[in-house]
Amino acid sequence: MTSAQVSDLMVQIWEGPVARAYLKGELCSKVNLQAEIYRHVQALNLPQLKIWFSVPLVFPPFLREEYLNWRKYRLKKALDGQVLDMVVSHGTDILMIGELNFDPAGYGDYRKDMKRLCGLAQLAGEGILYISRTPFTGQIDDGLPFLLHEELLTTYMVINQKASMGLELTTLKKAYTGIQFPSSFLHLKAAVQEDKVLFGHK
Repeated sequence: MTSAQVSDLMVQIWEGPVARAYLKGELCSKVNLQAEIYRHVQALNLPQLKIWFSVPLVFPPFLREEYLNWRKYRLKKALDGQVLDMVVSHGTDILMIGELNFDPAGYGDYRKDMKRLCGLAQLAGEGILYISRTPFTGQIDDGLPFLLHEELLTTYMVINQKASMGLELTTLKKAYTGIQFPSSFLHLKAAVQEDKVLFGHK
């Protein structure tokens, strides 16, 4: 599976099952939203395709040459230990990273999410993460590295009130002028209003 195919899949799930579940009143939290997405990805029965939630960002020990590349060293150091809402992998390739902003009665804060996503996107094609755990110890499995794919898809999912800035792609692109915006970006959104909820993507 490719990143483009994952993008198509996420759009289908977002505008189909997720929208229907929300409009039925069945999504009351971010956890419910994650469960809905997980259920439909698992239903595809693709053994190599995995979806992970609440993923701690664990990088390998820094190499000497990484210390010499101050920008990337500082970037990894800042991200290390943070928690990413969502990862989609195929084999040991990470095809998609995502953040979920579930605040249908409010406006949410997109800034920290976007900073994390934009930072990780800079490591596409070379960044290594440990995301699986050893069952009998509960520790991160540092013997199974996952690579941030060179065509990494960066996804921001948001369910907010209509006036939320997190629903506007132009606002997201201006969130951090010091960090390059991801080249492959998917914006899944739902604008909540008094008489309707509009699900869509860009």
